[in-house]
Amino acid sequence: MVEGSTAVTAAQGVLRDLVARYYADGAACGVNASSHWQEFSKHFQVRLRTDGSLESLKGYGFGTSSHTGLLARTFAMLGNAAHLRLLDAPGLGAGLDASRELVQRMGLRFSQDAFRQHCTAWLLERHPALARPPRTILVIGDGHGILAGLLYQRYPQAQIWLVDLGPTLLFQAAHLGRAYPAEAHVLAGSGAGSRGAAFVYCAADQLGSLPEGDVDLAINVASMQEMTVAAIAGYFDLLRQRHTALFYCCNRLEKRLPGGEVLRILEYPWRTDDVHLVDELCPWSQWFVGIGRAKNVRWAGLPLPLVHRYDGRIWHRLTRMASPAESFAPCVGAL
Repeated sequence: MVEGSTAVTAAQGVLRDLVARYYADGAACGVNASSHWQEFSKHFQVRLRTDGSLESLKGYGFGTSSHTGLLARTFAMLGNAAHLRLLDAPGLGAGLDASRELVQRMGLRFSQDAFRQHCTAWLLERHPALARPPRTILVIGDGHGILAGLLYQRYPQAQIWLVDLGPTLLFQAAHLGRAYPAEAHVLAGSGAGSRGAAFVYCAADQLGSLPEGDVDLAINVASMQEMTVAAIAGYFDLLRQRHTALFYCCNRLEKRLPGGEVLRILEYPWRTDDVHLVDELCPWSQWFVGIGRAKNVRWAGLPLPLVHRYDGRIWHRLTRMASPAESFAPCVGAL
């Protein structure tokens, strides 16, 4: 970040508040976190200076965009090129350079995970349901913050609300503050007003501090599959209470967490009067190029070297949400 400007100071203030709130005594996701994040948050690496400010950070469990090794770069290049060719999606490659440049400004690498986020932004941008640009976008569980950055790149008039576990929210604030130093960044519940802010960060244990207003577009990619059942229900209640117009949800058809919980996207609390505008296997989230224990993709009966399927099939939905439920009981500390 460039020292000196008021906006940068505001972004740095968000980081300092998050560090003080969630890292002063070590990272802890809290008792309401799923067994997945209880386990994965142990591997977060956050280094602080003596004055308490952030020196460096390294995440775990939400993508490979921070991996910079030669193999990681090679696999990303091969995977992205293969996806771009096989998806046969006109216009998908048109904004690729801009997306890559943004991810690099965030201090990250344009990995296969980042490419999939580019695909998500491309799908939403071109869908007729979003012919009118959204003014309020709620992104739940954005890991490094790449999808929020890509959406703001496309919708600079929008206010982006980011909700995540407090320790994980630090990563989003750090990367987005680096990419958008001239914009205003605000932490919900800190006493700072959100009016005019581009990015509003809200920890899952502070959901009552979200700004007032309805949500034009809500998004969750590959994180509801790692929550508790109660947390998912709480978020669906929140989305309906906020009169969410559209909800994009991309998660595993089935995933078993370390604690034994089994989560299925088709069993989330959808309603019969929800209207699914997109409802299918996610085309860009079925296989990856790399080294792993997952099953190889087979072609003509033969396994393709280095091309693997994910542990489970991934489904995505773009849904017009039905009217709010009669009762609303938010799940505090939800992720």
